[in-house]
Amino acid sequence: VQSVSVLLENGIAADQETADFRTALIIAAREGNLRLLVALVDAKANVNYETKSNHTALTSAAQAGKVDAMYRLPDNDAAAASDGVALGS
Repeated sequence: VQSVSVLLENGIAADQETADFRTALIIAAREGNLRLLVALVDAKANVNYETKSNHTALTSAAQAGKVDAMYRLPDNDAAAASDGVALGS
C-alpha cells in the first residue's frame, strides 16, 4: 500500500492500466487486498472501470470469491460489467 501511495503522490494516475488492461483497483479487488482497495478508492480510482473483456473490480472480486472486497465496492457505487455477465461466471 505504501508503494502505491508513493506512486499516486508522484503523479501516477489511480486508473493507470497494466499491460493486460487491468487497473490496480481490479487487481486489488481480485486479490481481496482491502487496504489497497480503500487507498485506491480514496485516490479517486474509477470503481466502474471496465476492461476490454468486460470485467470490473466488482466482477473480478466476485469471480475470485473475495466477498469482503465485493461488499466494500458497492459502497462506492461499483457496477457489474455492462455486458450482463453473471458475477459467478
